[in-house]
Amino acid sequence: MAFSRRNFLGRSLAVIGTSTVAPSMFVKGFFAPRTASAATTNPRSLVLLRLYGGNDGLNTVIPYGLGKYYDNRPTLAVPADQVLHIDGVMGLHPRLAKLKTHFDANRLAIIQSVGYPNASLSHFRSEVIWQNADPVGVPATGWVGRYLDSLAPSGDPKVRGVDVSYGLDPLFEAEHANVFAVPNLDNLGFPTDYEHYGDAQNKRTAFETIALQARANATAQALGARGFVLSRNVDLYAGLPRDLLTTFPDTDLGNSLATTAQMIAAQDAGTIAAGIYQVGVGGFDTHAEQDSPGDFSDTWGEISEALNAFHAELTARGVADDVLVVTYSEFGRRVEENGSTGTDHGTAAPMFAFGNPVIGGVYGPNPDLDDLDDDGDLKFAVDFREVYSTLLSRWLGADADAILGAHFAPVPFLS
Repeated sequence: MAFSRRNFLGRSLAVIGTSTVAPSMFVKGFFAPRTASAATTNPRSLVLLRLYGGNDGLNTVIPYGLGKYYDNRPTLAVPADQVLHIDGVMGLHPRLAKLKTHFDANRLAIIQSVGYPNASLSHFRSEVIWQNADPVGVPATGWVGRYLDSLAPSGDPKVRGVDVSYGLDPLFEAEHANVFAVPNLDNLGFPTDYEHYGDAQNKRTAFETIALQARANATAQALGARGFVLSRNVDLYAGLPRDLLTTFPDTDLGNSLATTAQMIAAQDAGTIAAGIYQVGVGGFDTHAEQDSPGDFSDTWGEISEALNAFHAELTARGVADDVLVVTYSEFGRRVEENGSTGTDHGTAAPMFAFGNPVIGGVYGPNPDLDDLDDDGDLKFAVDFREVYSTLLSRWLGADADAILGAHFAPVPFLS
């Protein structure tokens, strides 16, 4: 039963995570059939699209009708005749043409001026704030993880959320709910030494036996339990159908959304229990040469094309009414461009909510370029937890106040 560490790390693309676990309760009930998953899951899906680096909101939803926009951005401002006009003041970046068609069809909501009090301009701190939904403390769990905990009893073997990437973001941190990090479904499988492939089942049995051994150390016990969950779910996900009804762009985001669509189809069929997914795209920390090839404008073009294909796939499968996509980023950018034809870390920025369930339109006040804070940054008007409250209460049917730790009024972009 030779076992190669390199093969273990290289072949298995799944990472599973939980936080604190009661050992006996966690292991009890884990011997469910590997190919079965209760079809009692909520058919609704939430897909979070993370914009890594801090998206420049003013060049995404553009105040082309305000002279101060052009005064502050003599190089980076998008000419008014190129902006995709929403009204007489605001419009979308020209690379968002596909999303503009969805806005015109009332499938895109723009939530303006989103932020939080005393905003941090540190990537790391602001990421934690957005993912834990707490601008003051540092909870041990993420806001998605707390929601998933409300669905999953201790010992539940089902995977409840999937980060479609190579690692888990803190928003998935949970006390007992299981989550996966899976960049794609191809090559996903229980790791086996290729020279002794026939030993696969023996190795799995040995792995699960070791995972289930009682340990005095709580951390070691939790790690063993996670390994068991991974073993029992990896084949299920590896065996999901790969068929697609739409051609997706051959980009990182296009491929991530194609994988997400495959999992949503399996969720709709009752094969898996996951209902929360996250995909991500980088390129938004635009301190210099913001509009160079492959940077801000091209990235938004990639997003627009990929989301359009995702919606087409969901529509072809008849599940578009059950899927909501929401964008977020750790912060916006400064109003004034810098000396390197870029923008530095700022505060408030827009969020997008996309899909058939959305009541399209613009929510929240437009950015006020005449009323900046003492540092010359935009003032926020919508707390990001108001958006989370909307998702939790009006889309997922959860107790938003309990998960967020306080009451935040929903934003009416969902019926």
